[in-house]
Amino acid sequence: MLINEEQLYDNDDVDNVLTEAIKTLIPTSLKKKLASKKNRQLMLEKYGDNAFLLPKQLKFPVLDPTTGKPNCALIYAARIRAKQYSGIKPGYRELASKAEEMYKENHCSVKLNIQINTEDVTIDTDLMNIVNILY
Repeated sequence: MLINEEQLYDNDDVDNVLTEAIKTLIPTSLKKKLASKKNRQLMLEKYGDNAFLLPKQLKFPVLDPTTGKPNCALIYAARIRAKQYSGIKPGYRELASKAEEMYKENHCSVKLNIQINTEDVTIDTDLMNIVNILY
């Protein structure tokens, strides 16, 4: 994914970049299953609180809704989103830490390469590096 350096200077632009990047990471079939509140409720009933980082709100799914196994793309997305809001929403700093632990425990290697276009050069980096700098 290619972005312009200027997109990192505006909070709304950063939010849009993160949203679009995460959309490319998670397969369409998985996104469709997770889009429905009913499906998320079924996941909670079937797999318990471990299916989400915020189970009471059905937010931050981390298990594959079909298999019940940890899904590294979902864990990666949860890491990004939790970190993004860690300075704004109470408890999200802890969620970010929990997502980071899950990422390591499950030996996840999912990364999302971002190219930042500046006036002089294009920089390749993992999206998580950008999130760590900004948040």
